[in-house]
Amino acid sequence: MTETRWAKPGAEPETSRGLVAERLMMGSLLQEIIRPADDISRRGVKRTDLLTFDRVEARWQYVSFDTRDPVGLMPAWSRNAGDGKTIDLDFFPIAAWSDGGSAGTLMRMRQVTRFDGPDSDSKDQYFTLADGKGIEWLGHRYSYSRRG
Repeated sequence: MTETRWAKPGAEPETSRGLVAERLMMGSLLQEIIRPADDISRRGVKRTDLLTFDRVEARWQYVSFDTRDPVGLMPAWSRNAGDGKTIDLDFFPIAAWSDGGSAGTLMRMRQVTRFDGPDSDSKDQYFTLADGKGIEWLGHRYSYSRRG
């Protein structure tokens, strides 16, 4: 897995390699754990995600916890069932943490997961600061490819 981060609109990308995403189905719940590739004991977990489809509401439900960002649990929901190729999630507003000077400002986030093929997919996370400017930028991209 590769993670690319843009700290603010127009920022140069920072790319992290050497991460592994482990996925496990627990009934209808998908758990994903992102950790350094050399951390077999999972002591250095960076992020944990849980994703499920709520058949009663006909939409996706999601929650993540990222140990690198001090924002707590991050719940999100889709507006609809999606098209089978993407899942578009809207997050509950969170406080910005380190985006070049806006720490503490509320921020909206949305995530678009694309299924590019049987062995690759990606998650793009878009951020909009609640600063009255309404500028949305791609803040994170997680690119996945299945190991053989």
